[in-house]
Amino acid sequence: MGDTGGFTKVIVDKTSGEILGAHLIGPGVTELLPAVSLGITQELTAKEIASTIFAHPTLSETVMESFGAALGEAINL
Repeated sequence: MGDTGGFTKVIVDKTSGEILGAHLIGPGVTELLPAVSLGITQELTAKEIASTIFAHPTLSETVMESFGAALGEAINL
């Protein structure tokens, strides 16, 4: 891929962990949307997505890291 520019932000209810939305900007982010969309439609919590194993190193792990960051538990940020 080579391009290191981009941004992933998730909006989470701090009390319930409910996923309220996300902002994904940069090349390849269309590949990340299904993980966020699935979380919203299946009513997963931020903790459940942050606890999911994503391959490393991949662009998709930014979704996991963003949810981890929202919980104060990011590993690679």
